[in-house]
Amino acid sequence: GLVLRENDRQREIAELNRRVAAEAELSSRAKLRFLTMMSHELRNPLNSVLGPLALLDQSNASVRTERLIHQAQQAGKSMVRMLAALMDYGELQDGRFALRSEPFRPATLLAGVREDLAGVGAGDVRATQRAEMPDMLVGDVGRLRQVFVNLVEYVLEGAGSGTSSIDFGHDGAALIGDIVFTGEEGAIDRKLDLMMGLSEIAPDQVSTEALRPLIARGLIAAAGGTLTVRLGDDGRRVIRVEVPAEQQRRDWIKVWLVTRSSALETIYRAALRSDQIIFMAANDPGPADLVLMDATSIGERNVMAPLRQRFPEARFVSLGAPQGPETFDEVLEGPADMSRLRTNLLRSIAG
Repeated sequence: GLVLRENDRQREIAELNRRVAAEAELSSRAKLRFLTMMSHELRNPLNSVLGPLALLDQSNASVRTERLIHQAQQAGKSMVRMLAALMDYGELQDGRFALRSEPFRPATLLAGVREDLAGVGAGDVRATQRAEMPDMLVGDVGRLRQVFVNLVEYVLEGAGSGTSSIDFGHDGAALIGDIVFTGEEGAIDRKLDLMMGLSEIAPDQVSTEALRPLIARGLIAAAGGTLTVRLGDDGRRVIRVEVPAEQQRRDWIKVWLVTRSSALETIYRAALRSDQIIFMAANDPGPADLVLMDATSIGERNVMAPLRQRFPEARFVSLGAPQGPETFDEVLEGPADMSRLRTNLLRSIAG
């Protein structure tokens, strides 16, 4: 009788534990669904605020008003990014998260990180890429952008005045980002120690301070990458992010053409005609691989600066003798040069 009663008691305890675990799981899933739903709902009114702010930014406001508009824009954009990150975190915990795998230019990642970190409180951030970086990679550029922005903002927030630099590279299989901070070393070290100790803390016990690195670590893990902290050559601690990202081979080149007449445009298009050479339309946002400019009479000095800013990674080639040849990467003086350019472009595509 005693053995039977003990067996019954053990079964009751096991059943009670099962019910408690199931209820806890249901409660956790309900919280995550609520978090995802609220994050999505809050983005709509925020976007409605950012729209009018963008219109105000285009008006002839005073310097002080313009500064306030920019501050409001940066705060709003930061909030939108955080809500998107919260939605990703909810999906990560719920097992519904999926990464995109699309071709992207590393230059696009750099530009996005610089833009997001240009806000108030993000410090002075410098992002560069190494010479060996491939032209195109495959991965989820939006989530990669989130990873680096969240890590930099987390460390600099509350760590006193400081700066950071991000150096991007590629080892043939993975995108590598090294983040280095300068500032109050004690505060930065505490932040890094907390970040690396997150795996030992239950998600429901993590403070709001650690939410950004928690999301970043989840995105890195989902991509099959790693997050480490090591000592650099100068003795400062470096955050290294490594995420698998294959090199993407392209079979086309995009060309932005600037000429003084439609007749010349037709001639140049005919000289470079190929299914692998794509001439961009006026409303194509880019990026361009090559900018061809009829520099003999177009007045290249007036148009070079905005084009350089718009297409920072493009190769600039002058069609004819320019006023300032030093501002171009190459100068073509005749039809034979154009033929060589076409041959070189097709050879670069073929690898």
